[in-house]
Amino acid sequence: MRKLILNIGLPSGSTVHTGLALHVLATQCDFRIHEDSVLQSDTEPTLVAVVSYNRAGVLWMEHAALALASRILERDCIAVWDVALNKGSLIGPQAREWGDFDPARFLMPDGRRLSECPAEDWPAERQISKNPTLGVRYG
Repeated sequence: MRKLILNIGLPSGSTVHTGLALHVLATQCDFRIHEDSVLQSDTEPTLVAVVSYNRAGVLWMEHAALALASRILERDCIAVWDVALNKGSLIGPQAREWGDFDPARFLMPDGRRLSECPAEDWPAERQISKNPTLGVRYG
């Protein structure tokens, strides 16, 4: 089952909290939650969740489910790292306003930034492809 790592901002004063975000992902958007934690980004507490889509095999359905989660949670977008595709994206109604996916801002479950995580440091179940043509480009 293909795993995704999500970063969902939880700004103070918002009605969105960890429990609500996980509930929406699991019940409204059909994601299985494998791991979750709240970490501090440069600007706000951020839910970092490792998930897989229960209706596996159709990428556009995953993207539609994440776009739905972004709307329900009233987030501009959700930052997503697709472990299998070794690719990051921003998904949501205002994703374009945020620009490109930035590995230096993306929080990993262990608290590091994606840009700080060489593939060989990852646990086997989250291993990024070592194929250089699929690698993350940091600069």
